[in-house]
Amino acid sequence: MQVGVVGPGPSRARCYRQAAQILDLVQLDSSRHRVLEENLASCLHNLRQSVPERALTNLEELKSWLQRKQADSAAQGTFGGLELSRWPAKIVRDLERPYTDEQVGRRLKQVSAAFERQVRALRKRSPGYPRQFMVFGGVAHGRFGGNSDLDYLYCDPAGHSPFSGRPLADGFAFEPSEFRPRRSAGQAMGSPLVPLPGPAPWKAFEQLVRDQLQGRGLEVGEEWQVSRVSYPRQVYEDHSTPRERAMPWAG
Repeated sequence: MQVGVVGPGPSRARCYRQAAQILDLVQLDSSRHRVLEENLASCLHNLRQSVPERALTNLEELKSWLQRKQADSAAQGTFGGLELSRWPAKIVRDLERPYTDEQVGRRLKQVSAAFERQVRALRKRSPGYPRQFMVFGGVAHGRFGGNSDLDYLYCDPAGHSPFSGRPLADGFAFEPSEFRPRRSAGQAMGSPLVPLPGPAPWKAFEQLVRDQLQGRGLEVGEEWQVSRVSYPRQVYEDHSTPRERAMPWAG
C-alpha cells in the first residue's frame, strides 16, 4: 500500500472516532485529555487520509505507519507534501509526550510568562518598537497543547521591525519581510495572522487560546478541568488550492 495516496479526506466524525481510539490505545482517559483528543482529531483531518484500522490496534504499528506517511509526503518535494509531512510528526510527538488538560494550562502559563519577558525586553531594547504583535502557526489555528510553542512576528504600524533570529517564548519571531515570501510561495505554507492587541499582548495570547478552545466546543473550568460541550462544525479548514500544494519546495 502507498501511504502517500491522498483521497477525499476523512469525515469529521471519523477523525474524532480515531482520536478516541488512539487515546484508548495509549491507555489515556479522555476525560483528562480533552485538548489532546481535540488536537489529535485536527491533525488526523490534516492528513487527508484515514489511518488504516489495523494501525489503530497496535501503538508501534501506528507510529510506523505515521513515520512512513511523513517520509512519503516529504519526498514529494512540494509545498503540499511538506505541509502533509508535518502532521504525522505532530501525532507521533504527542503520542510520545502525551499531556493532560492541566498540563496544557501550565504550558500556557509558561509560554505566556516567557512571551511577557521577551516583549518587555524588546521594548526596552528598542523604544517605540514593536507596536503590534501577531501570532501564526498552531496558535493561530487553535491547536495549542501541552507540547506547543508560540510563533509570532512584530512590527510597527508602517511595517518596520527589528529582527531577532533567536527563539522567543519557545517559538520564533519573524519580521514581516521574512514571513511574506513564505505566504506568497503557496498558501499551503501560509498561516492566518492573528493580532494580539493592547499593551499586554501576553494576556491577549492567553485569552486567545481560551476563546479558541471554547470555539472548538471545550469548556475550561477551575484548575484547567476541561469538558466537552459540543463539537465544532469543522475540524480544520484548508484554503490552499491543488495548484498551490503542487508548487515545488526547494527546502
